[in-house]
Amino acid sequence: MEKKSKNIKESDILHKAKKVIKKKVQKQQTLEDILFECRNKLRGNANMTTKRDMLLTLVFLRFICSRFNEQKEKIKADVLSQLGKQVGDCLSAEEEDFIGVMQQNKSSYEQDGVFFLQDEYNWDRLNTLPASDRAISLDNGITKLMETEKNLKNALPSNLFVNARLEPAVLKGVMDDVNKIDPRNFKDVDLIGRVYEYFLQQFAVNATKEDGEFYTPQSIVELIANLIEPYDGTIYDPCCGSGGMFVQSVRLIEAHGGNKRNVSVYGQESDPDTYRLAKMNLAARGISYHLGDSNASSFTNDKHPNLRADYIMANPPFNLKDWRTDEKLTKDIRWNGYGLPPVGNANYAWILHMLYHLDQTKGVAGFLLSNGALEDEDTLAIREQLIKNDKVEAIFVLPREMFYSTDTSVSLWILNQDKKGGLRNGRQLRNRENEVLFVDLRTWNQNNSTIKTDKSKKTFVVFNEEQIKAICDIYHGWQTYTEMEPYDKPELYHAASIDEIEANGWSLVPSCYIKFVDKMPKYSKDRTIEMATETLADIINIEKDNILTLKNAPDLSRVLGDCSGFPVVELKDYIEETDMRNTLGKYTLNNLRGLSIEKVFIQSKANMMGVSLLPYKIVKPNQFCFVTITSRNSDKITLALNTSEEDYIVSSSYVTFEIIDTKLLDPQFLLLWFKRPEFDRYARFHSLGSARESFDYHNMEDVKIPLPPIEVQRSLVNIYRCAEEAKRIAEEADRLSREICPALMQHIIHEAETKE
Repeated sequence: MEKKSKNIKESDILHKAKKVIKKKVQKQQTLEDILFECRNKLRGNANMTTKRDMLLTLVFLRFICSRFNEQKEKIKADVLSQLGKQVGDCLSAEEEDFIGVMQQNKSSYEQDGVFFLQDEYNWDRLNTLPASDRAISLDNGITKLMETEKNLKNALPSNLFVNARLEPAVLKGVMDDVNKIDPRNFKDVDLIGRVYEYFLQQFAVNATKEDGEFYTPQSIVELIANLIEPYDGTIYDPCCGSGGMFVQSVRLIEAHGGNKRNVSVYGQESDPDTYRLAKMNLAARGISYHLGDSNASSFTNDKHPNLRADYIMANPPFNLKDWRTDEKLTKDIRWNGYGLPPVGNANYAWILHMLYHLDQTKGVAGFLLSNGALEDEDTLAIREQLIKNDKVEAIFVLPREMFYSTDTSVSLWILNQDKKGGLRNGRQLRNRENEVLFVDLRTWNQNNSTIKTDKSKKTFVVFNEEQIKAICDIYHGWQTYTEMEPYDKPELYHAASIDEIEANGWSLVPSCYIKFVDKMPKYSKDRTIEMATETLADIINIEKDNILTLKNAPDLSRVLGDCSGFPVVELKDYIEETDMRNTLGKYTLNNLRGLSIEKVFIQSKANMMGVSLLPYKIVKPNQFCFVTITSRNSDKITLALNTSEEDYIVSSSYVTFEIIDTKLLDPQFLLLWFKRPEFDRYARFHSLGSARESFDYHNMEDVKIPLPPIEVQRSLVNIYRCAEEAKRIAEEADRLSREICPALMQHIIHEAETKE
């Protein structure tokens, strides 16, 4: 009995220990849950803007109070150290008074970027007030804080909590949740940043694209900072949003043992709410900043006209329209030597604005733009001059779905005023004049992160530390590269000369320069014919054996391989675009077709109610049709050949073309080439776009194929048809057997039962 009792006690102890461990683990993992609960309590009680302002304001007050309390303890520890004593030692009345005086010394806080808190805006006091008094006390405290701290002027909303008219219990519940976010409970290196970023992410996730653009994902900011290394000097962001670029710069400086006081932060923001967020964000981290006296457009009201920054980090609004009127800024000094950026798109206005504000001898800029800026025809002259003036150092195309509010793919640009080389951050840089590094990172999308939103979860692509290091190694490795061989890795990066760029029409699209590698097996001409012969023999033998096994016949697109020994030609010499329309209304819904990623025409599933078929394109027999948009089509390009004897009509957005001379190039042979998995990969590699990735007709013209004699082409097509038919028969036989077997077995069972 004693032994059993002992065992019970031990099991109880073990059970309790497990509960304690589980509780601690949960405490470390539920920070986001606490933050979500804060927002959840406000659901139905406030609109999105009010909810955002209330939560960020409360979190801000909580954070500056935490920093105040930490600094207060630090001051005490420093005084005790001077007195030769430790925490817990017995102190005299004079020593206690001396510590109290030092803890009330405002300069002891300001020297470390910490706000000295008076009772009116001290979170610890506000959080103990009766629930009914909190709204007015919060508003009064915020007003007093902005009057006392000049950097916070107009940074916090006035009369927010009184005007929100929340039930006192709701406000108290939210404050109770915010109060749980205590550094003493959550051991996080950057708790302030972690919580702030959570809220900024949430509002970006739930906002529209325009509303959400103020937040740049942390991993992208970290990448830019690690690439250009803004360790000291002046940092500028002309569209600073919430100040995330500055925060990451300061983190990087501190991580490398530097002092954030060696950096001067200058920014500007046009949106008033985001401008306030930036001031709150930077103030919460103790970062000194210059954001101008108010929010304003960097184009029409430049708050820092004489600034020449050492570093620029920015994420301008993509493809901003109507950023000026036709008459305004036409002779602005920022455009000198480059030309006037178009009214309809501000991308190059941002580029020239940032270039103007860069230190002319050593300034470096890292910023994001939509992919359209890489080869936009409207800005060709400006882009050409930028390249000729040797301002562009590197272009990185990023994966899609890295942003919380849009799945667009963007490019990271690096401009450099000095590509001549020299010592920088311990590296000896070589002369890189008249050379641009292109890097394609679109396939670096393996790592994902998920944010819990009000209604669902949002998953997006992030770069991890290893990937950021690898990208920086590519860039910094190129800067220090001393080998005679070209700096090049197929499907990843290539350092292009200005002559290469000129030959490509001054395009900055990386796939124009980075090599694509066809990874299909390589076969000689003799081996191709040999494989075709073997395949025919296989088909004959399989038919003799068992027709059901024909479904295992090999994929004969492999026989195309590289076709070494045959001439390689570009399709532009063998195809031409067609554009016949159904203007006479000859064709009806019976002729309407869609396209499949399996490279065949299919019956259209589109709702055609009230849609005119007159602008639809006609696809005649032996003509091709394809969809240019590739970003929505999994990993395959949607394409088909009309192998029927009737005419089809397709959407006017599709591209149609035909072979000029079918005596030189067989349409079915070309279709085989398009069916290869490597063609799909090639098309995706060469797809690029501002909002959507696309593979258009001029991309199709650039496709290179091996061109055997027409007799060989037709033989290969016949072999493939034979194999396809064999597979079709095998699959049909398999389907029929599956239908027949149950009925046959049922008949056998019935016969057996009858005999019994």
